[in-house]
Amino acid sequence: GGAFAIKLADVVSDACMGHGVAVTSIERLSNLDGDDHAVPTRPSLQRCVTWVPDHRVEFDAADSYIFSFHGVVCDPETEMGAKIIRNINRLIANNKRIVFITNDSTMSRETFFERLTLKLGINMMETPTRLQQCQIENSSEQDLKSCLSRLSVVTSCFTCAWFLKQAGIRRPFVICQGKGFCEELENEGIRNYVAVVNPDGSRKPEFLKPVSKENITRIIERAPDVDAIVVGWDHQLTALTIAVAAQYIRRNDQRNKPIPIISCSMDAAGVMGWTSSTYGAPLFQNRKIHTIGIGTMAHAICGCTELHRPPIDVGKPSEMLLEY
Repeated sequence: GGAFAIKLADVVSDACMGHGVAVTSIERLSNLDGDDHAVPTRPSLQRCVTWVPDHRVEFDAADSYIFSFHGVVCDPETEMGAKIIRNINRLIANNKRIVFITNDSTMSRETFFERLTLKLGINMMETPTRLQQCQIENSSEQDLKSCLSRLSVVTSCFTCAWFLKQAGIRRPFVICQGKGFCEELENEGIRNYVAVVNPDGSRKPEFLKPVSKENITRIIERAPDVDAIVVGWDHQLTALTIAVAAQYIRRNDQRNKPIPIISCSMDAAGVMGWTSSTYGAPLFQNRKIHTIGIGTMAHAICGCTELHRPPIDVGKPSEMLLEY
């Protein structure tokens, strides 16, 4: 369907940069003139937002726009994707503040910003007000990009790192993919973490081994003092990783010193992309390619502990992300 805007209720308006904010997590932003209206279906959003009947007027009147990346921005090579990006760039040209959020914890804010600008052609470097603010504070082009990325994008690995710092967690066991998560942790001063990847994003070989008593105890022996379990989007999640995380949780509970389980989202599934219109299996042409989501990974770990303690969600649409 066409695009629509949602207006934040008073309960969360302050957390989302005050009044004059349009939030959209729609799957299509190609038709801002459509007359279709939609009813919110996600229970966690129903208490936070009010859907605006005259959506085009309200949409144009907003000062800031928050876009959920996956499901909104499409392949710019397609007609739909090109229209969406043109409309976003039109907002930027009108000096609107644009913020993108994503539960993809594999990307740091800078990597996400580069993807938006270089790969997708969104003119994030041309936001007049924000650009002027960053130019005053930064001299080099790299510093300018870093400043703009901090103002324009939010990833769940960043909100997780921010939460860990606020909670005083210094030694988390981090399940993740790539180097983006490590970069955000180090940016927040958390450098004593234990992760399934090296700082350069390469996978630690010990986490690719089969489950065994020896493999579990060998990993834990190297880092027995973990103070939290952090679950990001790990494309190579193994039974051994789940077993190690569960062992940390169980042992600390037995010591009456429970450690938190923190998830970068509670999404059951994630999207890796789309198949093409010429894909070899016609039944699956022009379809989303789904994979296991972070929420499913977190629930697998929680289920393995048999403690029935829910994870802390720091991704969208959690209140933790809104608080940041």
